Amino acid sequence: MGELITRWVKIGLGFVGLWIGIAVYNSIGMAKVAGREMEPTYKQDAFKFCSPKKFQPVDLEREDVVFYQYIIPGKTTQEVFAGRVIALPGQRVRIEGGDVYVDDKKANSTFVDAAAKSTETREEIVVPRGCVYIMGDNRRFCADFDSRGVGPVAAWAILGKMWH
Repeated sequence: MGELITRWVKIGLGFVGLWIGIAVYNSIGMAKVAGREMEPTYKQDAFKFCSPKKFQPVDLEREDVVFYQYIIPGKTTQEVFAGRVIALPGQRVRIEGGDVYVDDKKANSTFVDAAAKSTETREEIVVPRGCVYIMGDNRRFCADFDSRGVGPVAAWAILGKMWH
């Protein structure tokens, strides 16, 4: 009788382990920073843990790093990019001499290396509902691939949020 109970306990623990494994698999993922858009914060070809689910802008905060999908025919073979959330829906964004302003306040740029900072100026835009404004940390390299080039990124295009 004791052997039978031991066997069923082992089977039960096996099922519990299987369910835990499935839960972890569905809530934790790995993504590759394929390009140079986040250098020097994250090196090219670095693998990072992320939460692989679709996010709504209300789930994101400014300065979160996300993976998003955008296909740019003829410009790049890369389809998944990494970028930092600069502004949320309803916020106003403008760029003056490479400095980013969100709602007329200068945004934190301590993660942007001096050599990677751009000197561009862009008109103010209001981030639409259901979108976020994303920029890479390597501002000179990724202007065509982040919100400066493709516009605000819709929530459905965000593949996951990177763990810090």
